[in-house]
Amino acid sequence: QQVSVIDVYGDSILIQDRFNQCNILIDTGDADEYDTVINYIKGENIRRIDYVIITHFHDDHIGELDDILSQFIVKNVITNQTLFSHTQLSCGNYLINFYLTNTIYENENNNSLVFDMVIGGKQFLFTGDIEEIREAEVLSQIQTDYDYLKSSHHGSKTSSSLPFLNHLKIENALITSYRNNLHGHPSPQVIKEYQERNININRIDIDGTIELYYLFGFEYKKTHQP
Repeated sequence: QQVSVIDVYGDSILIQDRFNQCNILIDTGDADEYDTVINYIKGENIRRIDYVIITHFHDDHIGELDDILSQFIVKNVITNQTLFSHTQLSCGNYLINFYLTNTIYENENNNSLVFDMVIGGKQFLFTGDIEEIREAEVLSQIQTDYDYLKSSHHGSKTSSSLPFLNHLKIENALITSYRNNLHGHPSPQVIKEYQERNININRIDIDGTIELYYLFGFEYKKTHQP
C-alpha cells in the first residue's frame, strides 16, 4: 500500500492498494503542460483509476481532470455534487468515510469533501481546503486520533484553527504548499502551532513528492528533492 503526495501546484494525492486492487486519485493539481501528475501515475504502472475524488472546484484541485480522463481508465469521479449524505465507499482493502455538510457555502473551499480512511494501518484525514467555519462543523463528525492530516488549504492561516488542532491528536501533517507560491503558504503561524503540538511536518515545497509505503506492518517514507 502506498500514499504519494505529488509535487505539483495545488493538491494531487495518489493512493494505491496492494496488488493493484484499488487506485485512488485525490484531486489533480492545476493545469500543467508538463503533465506531472499523469507522468507520475504512469510511472507507477497504473492504467486504471478506480476513484478520482475531486474535493472542490478550484483550478489547483481540478485543473488536470480532463487530461486524466483521457489518459487513464477512470471508473468513478466523485465530487461534492455527487454525494448527498454521510456515505462510505469501499475499494479494495480501503473504506472511505465521507463527512458531508448540509450547507452550501459561498466560499468554495468550505464545500470541500472531508473524508478519512485507514491506509497501511494508519489513520488518514483528508480535508481539501476547508477553512475555520467548516473545521468547526466537522469536529462533531470525525474521530479525534489521526496518524496523518492532509493539512487544509496548503497550510494557510485560514485553516488549521486552534479549536480544530486542540480537538485532534495528530502525529503527522502533509502540506501541499508549492515552492515560491504567491500566497505565503504555509503560514508561519500554522507551522508554529504544529511544532508546539509535536506534529511532524512534511511539505512538498521542501521535500518534493512524498511517498509513504506500507509493507509487512512497517512504514517507509521516501522524498524526492524538488
